[in-house]
Parts: sequence; C-alpha cells; structure tokens
Amino acid sequence: MKVTEMKHHTLVLIVAFCAAAIAAPPSEPANPPPKPNRAPKDLPANEKSDKALAKVLGSDAKIRHTAHYTIAHDTDDDTLNAFVTRIEATYTSVLRFAERVGVPVDPPQEKLKIIFFDKFEPYGRYMKKAGVEPSQEMPGFFSPGRNRSAFYNYSDADSLKKMKQELADARESGKSARRTGQGQQVDFTRIRAYEARIGAFEDRINRQVVQHEVAHQVFYNIGLHNQVFAANPRWLVEGLAMMFETPPMAGSSGIGAINQLRLVRWRQLADEKKLPALRDLVSNPELIVPSSPKIEESYTQAWALTHYLERTKKAQLAAYIAAIRKRDEQKIYSPKEELADFEKAFGKLDSEFVRKWEAYIRKLPAKKSAAGV
Repeated sequence: MKVTEMKHHTLVLIVAFCAAAIAAPPSEPANPPPKPNRAPKDLPANEKSDKALAKVLGSDAKIRHTAHYTIAHDTDDDTLNAFVTRIEATYTSVLRFAERVGVPVDPPQEKLKIIFFDKFEPYGRYMKKAGVEPSQEMPGFFSPGRNRSAFYNYSDADSLKKMKQELADARESGKSARRTGQGQQVDFTRIRAYEARIGAFEDRINRQVVQHEVAHQVFYNIGLHNQVFAANPRWLVEGLAMMFETPPMAGSSGIGAINQLRLVRWRQLADEKKLPALRDLVSNPELIVPSSPKIEESYTQAWALTHYLERTKKAQLAAYIAAIRKRDEQKIYSPKEELADFEKAFGKLDSEFVRKWEAYIRKLPAKKSAAGV
C-alpha cells in the first residue's frame, strides 16, 4: 500500500499536555490468524521528496536516512541520534503490536518523512503554515494531509531553559561555597532534585510527544487506520498512539509495558470523578479534539479503554479495526452509529461492561515514581 497524501489536508493529530462487517464478539478469531507483519529491513528513499523535505526546513537542512525514515534536520548529531533511536523503536513496536493483535498491514513503499527543527522559531512558522497555532508546549505533531511529522528540539523551549538555568545556578552556588568556604554545605539534595526534574520532564516529552506522534504516522502508513481521518473514531486513534508512550526496551518502544504516566493520571481523575463516561467517549468525537475543555480527561480515558481492549479482547479489537478500515470514506458517522459499531464488536456498553473495565484498570500495578513526573 502506497500512502503519499491523505485526504482532509488541514487536520493534524496532536498531543495535549495532546474484516468485513463486525460479527458478534468471538472468543477466538473466526478466521485463521493473518501472516506475520514483516516490514522490509530498509525502506527505499525517494530523492525527489527528500529535496522537497529539505526545502521546507531551509538552507541549513541536512538529510538523514534511517531504516524507515527520511529526516530533514538542522540539529546536532547527538540530539538526532537519540531521536532516531526512539522513532525506529516505535516503528518496530507498532508492527509488533499489529501482529500481536492479529491485524494484517501493508508496510510503506518508501521511507516515512519527518522534519526535525533545532529551534522553536522556524518550527513555529511551520506550525502556522500547517494551520496549527504555534506553541512551545506542542513539540511535535503528525499531519495526515501532508503525511509527515514535525518536531523541534525541546531543549529550546523557554520552560526547559529555565529549569536548566536553575540547575546551573544551584551547581555554581555549590562551587562558590567550596571555593570561598562560605556557607554550611553544598545543597546536593537541591541539585539532585533539579536533575531529576529535568530528566523526568525530557523523558515525558519524548514519550508523550515523539513516540506518540510517530506512532500515529506509522499506523496511517501501514494502513491500520482508515485513510480518511474523519472516518476513524478519535478515541481509538489517540488510544492506540498512547499505547506507545512507554520507555523503549530492547529495540522497541515498550509496547508490553503499562503506560504508567497515563495510569497514574487515570487513577487521580477517576477518584475525582472527572473522567467522561465511556459511552460519551465512544460516541462523541468532539470530546477528544484540541478545543475540548475535557481534552486531558478524554485522552486519559481513551488510553484506559484501549489498553483494556488490547489486553482482554484482542480478537474483537482486530475485527473492529478491520471494520473501521472499510468504512465509507464519504460518510460522516453519527454518535449513534459510532456507539452501534462499538457494541457490535465488543458487546453492550452497559454498566456491566463498565464495571469489568474499571475493575481491570484499577488492578493494574502503578509505580509511585510516575506520579511525580
């Protein structure tokens, strides 16, 4: 399957801080499992599109080819290498996920396109041209219409610069105390707290933005989603991407792990009774758009629902995804139809479904360290 440009050009997927007809839910897949999804070890490049990508970034653009991506960038090598490690791990992990769930996919015919800006200012201009309000707190996004992702080096964000300056000041204060003999002692506790805070913050950006947005890009380019953006349930699109916000492990982005950041936040919001009802989440896509006042709560709930379905109802999830892929591209699906399609795949979304789902999520082991990130 060759995906070069997708419909609905002005729509983007962002992170907020962002089979034929479905049969009754079977206990096992009705058909033989699909063949494993084997992606080529090295997707071919496209010299013409490489030049066009570099032109978008500007005269300082350099091109890096990895196994599955073409990256136009102006960052230093260390920053780029760390970025490449995450996006390649995510690519591998998405294909493993599709294989594990039992969804056949079509690997891309050429490398996926990414623009990686070193500074926010040119990235902000790019955002504006893409129809996205420029913001330092949106370090990356995937645009289905352009079929490319764009990111900037978050080290250039004012918030992170401030934290790093505070760390530098604390270290300098310690050095000064040692040189002059003034002061009781170096405040190592304060220094370590700054270091931990910066490390956790950078890790969160990498996981909830870089891995999340790249997962969107891979899902669209392997044909797992319907190629018309509006035909896909928003909770599913975002819920699947959030499955890849876990720390990289052994060459993949940790799909087998629980998303601790989302789990801890889910528990907090659930205890505060701020999460949207599952029926509303499934039937109303407006809950999970950037302008929604319930955007964080809806993202969190979408992760919890997707995690539950992937772990407990793989066959039904595979059938649901297959049905979404076959949706009429010209049709706008109503809330009633969205709910009907969900219930056709997974059974009645009633109080019993909610009880089992909530009990499952509450039993997931949560790490206390994730609460402070």
